[in-house]
Amino acid sequence: MGGIVAFSDSAPGDSADQARGPDRHAEAESLNRLAAIVESSEDAIVGKDLDGIITSWNPAAERLYGYTAQEAIGQPISILVPPENHGELGAILDRLRGGERIRHHETERIRKDGTRVEVSVTISPIRDAHGQIVGAAAIGREITSHRRTERERQDLLIRERVAREQLEAILGGIADGVIVQREDGKVIYANDAAARIAGFSTAEEYLRATTFEISRRLTALDADGQPFPYEQLPAHRAFRGEDATEMVVQFRRADSGEPRWSRTQARLVHGGDGRPLAISIFHDITEEMRSRDRLRFLGEAGAKIAGSLDVDETLNALVGVASTTLADWAVVILVDEAGAVEHIASAHRDPAKEPLTRELHDAQLRHASGAALLWQTIQTGEAMLVPEVTDEMMAQTARSEEHLAMLRALRLSSLLYAPLTGRGRVQGAIALFMAGSGRRFADEDRAIAVEIARRASLAVENARLYREAREAVQARDEFLSIASHELRTPVTAISGVAQVAMRSRQRGTLDDARLDRVLEQLLRGSQRLVALTEDLLDVSRLQTGRFELRPEPVDLQAFVADFAERFSANLGESHRLVLETGNEESKPANSSLSPSPSPLIVAADPARLEQVLANLLSNAAKYSPTGGTITVIVTHDAASAQVCVRDEGIGWPPGTEEAIFEPFGRAPNASHRQIQGLGLGLYICRQIVERHGGRIRATSPGEGAGATFCFWLPTEETGEEPANSR
Repeated sequence: MGGIVAFSDSAPGDSADQARGPDRHAEAESLNRLAAIVESSEDAIVGKDLDGIITSWNPAAERLYGYTAQEAIGQPISILVPPENHGELGAILDRLRGGERIRHHETERIRKDGTRVEVSVTISPIRDAHGQIVGAAAIGREITSHRRTERERQDLLIRERVAREQLEAILGGIADGVIVQREDGKVIYANDAAARIAGFSTAEEYLRATTFEISRRLTALDADGQPFPYEQLPAHRAFRGEDATEMVVQFRRADSGEPRWSRTQARLVHGGDGRPLAISIFHDITEEMRSRDRLRFLGEAGAKIAGSLDVDETLNALVGVASTTLADWAVVILVDEAGAVEHIASAHRDPAKEPLTRELHDAQLRHASGAALLWQTIQTGEAMLVPEVTDEMMAQTARSEEHLAMLRALRLSSLLYAPLTGRGRVQGAIALFMAGSGRRFADEDRAIAVEIARRASLAVENARLYREAREAVQARDEFLSIASHELRTPVTAISGVAQVAMRSRQRGTLDDARLDRVLEQLLRGSQRLVALTEDLLDVSRLQTGRFELRPEPVDLQAFVADFAERFSANLGESHRLVLETGNEESKPANSSLSPSPSPLIVAADPARLEQVLANLLSNAAKYSPTGGTITVIVTHDAASAQVCVRDEGIGWPPGTEEAIFEPFGRAPNASHRQIQGLGLGLYICRQIVERHGGRIRATSPGEGAGATFCFWLPTEETGEEPANSR
């Protein structure tokens, strides 16, 4: 609304005015209506001339500024202007003189009582009848409350912006992922943590992505890694008005395959436009879940380990638990002292991968050195952790293209070895692999694996001790059975001969010839008893560590020749004993044999050496029931001397050579042929030879093809006279 102040130089009653009577009357009515409008206006309307003197003042101006019309008219407009704003008056008047209208100029004015009031002023130039600018009309409206409201609004906007920035800074810095999404699924806000969960670098990149791209990068599974309907997510349930209870979700990124677990909850709010929005919070509980798996593995594996004294059952249970908790694929490998693989137990989380894993370790792993990290673990006794297995690592360690293809097919991402220690050495290792899940082992996993390996080592040792104890009890029972049988035979023979002799004496028929035969039979029976007793005593001495040797220089060639000559005298007509040396042709053992010009000196206990020869030659005769040639061969090289005894007897089936050197061990075909024996002679022979620093072995082409027993003793240079030449 504007106000008009008219300036006139014409006097009343002028002839021109009289001539324009009707027009003049209409104009007066118009001015009266305008004056009424000005008087009733709620806006302050002030007129002033070009010198800034107030010429008109309506009631609203009086209410606004406090001056009455009589007080204000004739005063300069500057009485309303604060001193610091006086400079703007000249500029405004200049603009008005130029015919410019000044709109909505917001400024301060001073009331009569000195208080200040904020006003919005529109100033328009006033022209006379000739179009000349003769003054100005200022329409003023108080805007104090409006300005206050505006300032409050601005302050609110500033506080809101600051609060938003602070909230974004907080949400951007927390580990929890936060997203806000519409009911159609469109995400309108996400922090960086949420973006990283989905496989994006920043929240901005995440917000620019389409729903398809997000689903391509990220798979949501339940806590156990199984697919589930997305309608069960807390945000979807919140939009449906259901109780949006929290839910554990496993997120698996397509680029790394690594699973992450989040405890997810959602809350429904309404946006500024009234539409519902779901705020979802994703709290990462991956370490919590892995700690749970570690504790579960520790508890279940510990229970399985403690629950059995069978090695196979224990190790199979251990890898079964490990492959479903701590790892994807678990293997336990036991090795001998040389590193050769003795036993493998394996289990994979995915049963479809079992054939591949079996082929991998059965066909590719014969010795621990075939797997570099396994061999390093066994050599050092230290756990080995490789947090991330790369394709380059697999290519470097693969033994062949086939082996590399197998490793790649298993999709190894991380591995961990922990040593199994017992009996003063590393007996093997637990090998744990992440294979297919994309997970990675951490230091906490290594600590758990080392602890379980320690428990497994004890379990394996206990199982072995239990097995050895069972075998010892079984061996004892067998020993008692065999010993009683073997001892009963000569005792029965002696008793029978004595009874016959007694009856013959009572009948008066015991002549000298019959008495000689009886005494000879009694002597043989007693000698058999003495031999059996000595063998049993030797076994006892060996097992209690009281088996003593008294070594001295012995000319082995002469010693063997002498014993063979004495032994051949006791052979029946069906057997023939032949002695061969490295520098003479074969001769009967009872022929004259000249000593070698260079004695073949060994350090040996003569009595024990004779015991070895007696056992080997007696066995050659006993296990050749149909007779034949027994050949004794003495040879030597620069470091050792060798004695071999070869017969043409029953031999033994292939693969049973080692068994005959065990206590009570005999060739399986000996019992079938009812050849008696305690099974201690060869065990004692091995112990005697090995305690001399030598070794002994047996070979046979097969059953019925004879056998050869050879033992080696180290030779030595000595100036002493051999015992057998004194």
